[in-house]
Amino acid sequence: MLRPILRRVITGKQALRRNYAAAAQEAVKEPDQEKNEKKSVNAGETNSFVMSVFKGQLKTEQVFPYPDVLTPMKNPH
Repeated sequence: MLRPILRRVITGKQALRRNYAAAAQEAVKEPDQEKNEKKSVNAGETNSFVMSVFKGQLKTEQVFPYPDVLTPMKNPH
């Protein structure tokens, strides 16, 4: 195991001690972080019109939200 290096930093009237690690340590994932990452992956589908346009996944219900009111007999086209 590596020993930390102690350095003194003099600021005004007091001297502070700061520990500087000799080597970087690997970060340990907590169980809460893993759950949050899984939730963000599952949140792929949205009902946002702009996000669906950005992703190229248009839904006709969002583009034409109003139902066809005219019957085929009354439609002039």
